[in-house]
This record gives sequence, structure tokens and C-alpha cells, in this order.
Amino acid sequence: MAGPIEWVVATVALIVIMDGLRRRELHKNPYIWGGSILLALLSLGGFWALIVDPARLGLRDTASYLFSFLVVMAFLNLARGREVVALAVLAVTIATYLIFAALVALIPNPFTPLMWHFIASSNEQLMWHASSRLQGFSDNPNQIAFLAVSGLGLLAYVENRAALSRKVIIPLAIGCVVVGAMTHSDSFFLALLTLMVVFFAIHIVEFVGGGRNGEKKIWKGNRPHTITCIFLLAFAGVLFVLLEGGEERLVSLDTESSGEEVAVDEKVSPGEKPRELNELVDRELRRVMAADAHQGTVRIELWKRAVSLGMKSPLVGYGPGYKLAPGEPNAIQEAHNTVLDLLLISGIVGLGGLLALVLLAIRGGLKNGHLAILIVMGTGVSVFAMFHYVGRQPVFWIIVFAIIYAASLDRVLKWRPGFLAPNRGAT
Repeated sequence: MAGPIEWVVATVALIVIMDGLRRRELHKNPYIWGGSILLALLSLGGFWALIVDPARLGLRDTASYLFSFLVVMAFLNLARGREVVALAVLAVTIATYLIFAALVALIPNPFTPLMWHFIASSNEQLMWHASSRLQGFSDNPNQIAFLAVSGLGLLAYVENRAALSRKVIIPLAIGCVVVGAMTHSDSFFLALLTLMVVFFAIHIVEFVGGGRNGEKKIWKGNRPHTITCIFLLAFAGVLFVLLEGGEERLVSLDTESSGEEVAVDEKVSPGEKPRELNELVDRELRRVMAADAHQGTVRIELWKRAVSLGMKSPLVGYGPGYKLAPGEPNAIQEAHNTVLDLLLISGIVGLGGLLALVLLAIRGGLKNGHLAILIVMGTGVSVFAMFHYVGRQPVFWIIVFAIIYAASLDRVLKWRPGFLAPNRGAT
């Protein structure tokens, strides 16, 4: 059920949209047109289910998607003509919220116990794995981890566009990294690790390309060196934890209930250090698969079920509220993979619309020189989304908008010259 905060946000978003309609502004915003078309494609599965089998539609899921649509459309309406400023405000809001949640969790007060999510396996053999994770004001630590990844990507873009002083960006970015680590989300660490590798690969390509061609074409605007340094420090911290604190290795135990093997974590001696980066990435990937009280070990099976189910209705999917195991009410009903979940909800039509936007963004980034920052914004969120379903999160779709905006930046500037006046320092 939606809480009071969701109701307040939805009401405010609806008021903003109604005001935009009254002023006849919505139809002038190309991003609202694009978002509406994408929503229509993603909703075809729901309309088809409404015709052939209304019972399979989930009211709660449908409401959550409508809520996300309202929030994103309201953001796009408010951001029109000042997109960079709006993204900067969003980045600051996310980072400030995360830092505030961490302070409430760390400083003893009546709300401190509510900030932590305690987990323990139901299997007596695995009870030793019980631990606590920062969940903030939500009920899911992964939501906080996703916000941390999103905040870092947005802060990198804000620094690239010179929309905020680095004196402001530095503490906010450090806060995002620290809060993300406090969630104990292995998906966050894997996203951070991948983003770090991609970041330095971009710098190497830029250096080599600049030396050969005499100019640099993949970055436009300021290089986000602050975010680079913070990523480097975070990367060093992750290495220290993984190498000195003892890496976790997957082993198998027989469960009494099902007789199936369950992958668990076993501490490896600190002396057993991976000798190559690819081994470190492989071990971190296995940590992700064993995360969340070992529920991550079923992801591959969920993905297999999702692919099998998706092949039965590949064109438009099943609509909101689909279930991987409809006859098992206590089973996990989602694939925990954004691509597969969107495929099951909207089929090839909806997922194809999203992928078409991604391809257009890459094409636009190659043309206008903003490809590097597009990759930086999208990498962390994409890696995290491979192990969780983030399609209900408005922030996910706002980042999609930010990537499309950056890819079409030069065209937008020609279309409405001068609207980036507060950011003239970024070229």
C-alpha cells in the first residue's frame, strides 16, 4: 500500500501536470512527448491483458507505474528550459537525503532502529550470516543503494556541465559512496567497480585519441575529475575490504527442506588474494549472486523462468502484475532483472522502444561529443539494474531522460537558444 509520502508526491505531481495543461505547455515539451510514447509502448501488454485476462493485472503494480509516470512527467514539465539546473537539484536532493538517513542511523535517537534492516537466513546452517543493512526511511536497503548509484551518476553530469561548485559536489559524492557501502549491497559494489573501470577506460581512450588526432572528442564540458578521484578512493576501499578483510567464496550446502544446493559465503583466508582484476570482478560477481541473505543464488533460475515465460507472449508481454510462479504465493514472482522484467511486462514492443532510445542516445553522443558522460551516467545504473528491478523507480526514468537530453544537447540548444545561460561555463 502507498504511504503518506507517496500520496503527497503524487498529488503534487498531478497539480504540476494539470497546471502545465492549463498553460498549454506540455505539448511543447519534446521529452514529455517521448515519455508518453514510451509509456504507451510499455502499456500495450496491460491493455492486451485487460482484454484477454483482466484477472492477471495487478492493481498495486499498475498504480505504482502510474505514480512513476506522474512524477516523471511533472519533473519534465518543471525542468523545461532549465534541464541542467533541474538535474543538479535532483542530484543534491538525493545525496542530501542519503546523508541525512545515514546520520539518523548512526547518531543514537528513537528512529535509529528503524534505519536498519536486519536479515537472517531461515536455514539454521546459515544463521551466522545475520547482519544489518542501512535501509533509511524505506523498507529495502537496495532502494538506498540504487539512489546512491544514481546520485553518483547525476553528480558526474552536474560537474561536467559546471552546474555546481566542486566544493558542494565533493561532500555529496563522498556521502553517496559511504551510504551505498552501508547498505552492504553487493550490486552497489559491483556497479561501483564497473563504473570505476569504465571511467578510467574513457580517460585512457581520451588520452590516446587526443595524442593521435590532436584533439579530444569524447568529452565536452568540464572533465568530472572530482568524481574520478572519489571513485578512485572508493575503489581503493573496496579493494582493501575484499583483499584484506577476506573474500567470500561460494560453496554448497544441502537444505533439509528441498534437498537442493544453496550457494553460501565462506570466508577465504586474507592470504588468498586475487592476482588479476578479472578475478576480482569474477569474485565480486559471485558475491552479488549470493547477496541478500543468499536469495541472490536463485536469480539465475528466476532468469531462466522469465525467458521461458516471455517466449509464450513475446510481442506485448503480460502487463503489470505478472507472476513467474502464479501457483506459489510465497515464491519470488519477479525476475530481479530490469530487462527481463520489462520484457515480461511489455514484451518486445515496449522493451524495443526503450532500446531504441538508448541507440538514439549513443548515436547522438557520438555526434555531439557527449558520449563519455552518457556512458558514465548509464553504466552504474545499468549494472545495478541487471540484479534488481528498478522500473518502478521514477529516478530510473529521469536518468533515462537525462541521457537522452545530453545526447540531444546541441539540437536542444539550437532549438531554444540561451536557455542554459546559468551554465555558460560548460561547453
